[in-house]
Formats: sequence, C-alpha cells, structure tokens
Amino acid sequence: MTPVQTLLGLGSQVNRVHPRPNLLLGHSIWSTKDLLMGLLVLLLQSGGQLKASEPVFLVPLRVHLLSSETSDWARCRLSPGQASAMVTGANQIWASSGIRFEVERTLQEPAREAGPRPPSKRGLLELIPRSSFLDSAFNIYVLHEMEGNGIILPHGRLPVVFIKDSARLRTVPEGVSNPLARVLAHELGHALGLSHRQNVYNLMASGTTGASLNQQETDTARINASTVLWIGRAGPEGDEETSQ
Repeated sequence: MTPVQTLLGLGSQVNRVHPRPNLLLGHSIWSTKDLLMGLLVLLLQSGGQLKASEPVFLVPLRVHLLSSETSDWARCRLSPGQASAMVTGANQIWASSGIRFEVERTLQEPAREAGPRPPSKRGLLELIPRSSFLDSAFNIYVLHEMEGNGIILPHGRLPVVFIKDSARLRTVPEGVSNPLARVLAHELGHALGLSHRQNVYNLMASGTTGASLNQQETDTARINASTVLWIGRAGPEGDEETSQ
C-alpha cells in the first residue's frame, strides 16, 4: 500500500489517531485538515511508517517563574537552574518519541493578579503577565501552590501550562525521579493532543504520571507537532532543519 493509499484509508479514522481534536474546549491549534496534512507529510517521508531516522521536532518553551510580594502561594521557589533541570527531565521522558523541548527563555516576573489565596483553576489565567506571553511557543508558568500538581488551560489560540513547584507524585518503577519533570512532561503531552490513559506506568495517567508513552501516543504527538508553524525540526544527528 502506498503512503497516499494509507492516508486515504486513515482519513475516516482521524479521531482514532487523535481522539480529542478539540482538546482544550474548542481551542485546539489543530484542525482535521492540519492533522491529515501532517500525517501525509510523515507518511511520504517514511514510506508509510515512522522510522527512527525521522527528524526530531523541536518544541520551543518559554518558562515563567512567577513571583509575588504579597501572596506566598504565587511565589515560585525554583531558580532558573532548577527550571532547566525540570525541562531536561521532561526531555528524558520524551526522548524516544523524536520530540525535544527547548527553552527559548526563562523569565522571573511578578504574577499579574495574585490574591490572598490560590484561585480556581480557570482563575489561574489572571496571573499571566500580559507583556511576556509568547505566541510562538508553549508558555509554562510555575508558582508555589495551586489545586493539583499541574494543569493545561486555553489562552487565546494556544494552551498554557501551570505547574506548582511543590508538586508531589508517587514513585513509578523505572520512572524519572524529578516530580516536576514528570508533571511538565505530562502537561506537554496534553499540549500535543494526548488524552489521559489509565495505566500507572503511562505518562498520561491521571493522578500518577508515569514515564512511558505507547506507539499510538508517540504517533499522535508527532503528527500534531508537524502541523505547527513555530515547531522546528532537526535531523537525526541534531542538525537543525527548516521550520514547518
């Protein structure tokens, strides 16, 4: 079967590959057309199946370490070096997928509207400083306390990630020990279109956050990444290629 025949055969099964195309309450950055075009590109490059020699997708991140003079819960305790270690750990989890997250910039900045206690999940969006949001990257906001360890929320046309620096997770055999890395890797999975999966060893397990991805999840994340203009590519040896 040729790549194009394979694509046509999968065209009616997009939801099976990408089960939640409107993941973020209708704010998904991927349309069905985007997904089909991304799938076509990957199939044509690989002769019908993904190979280890395929390009690595380079996903830019802007990390915001929030602070507050009046609200202790909003004041992130991480240093830029610790934030870098968090991203390094997330990349260890995602290494086999051919997707790498790269920090474009790390900012230490005041939260915009921090009240006396942590807000509801949707209220977290009010913390985002207006001037530093980057619309060509996934923006990661780190604070000290909030409900849950991490969450992804729609902000305009892009998802944004919130993580608390006091995150705690159960130990998972053969998993990455840094809980913040596991939380970040999990939330970035959602940003790339992955749903929760109830398997204690799987990265997308809700409430546990393991450290493994199955082949379908890897394929889905790569297809979605291939449709985003600001996600770059590198060759198998790490040499950067042109952005999509």
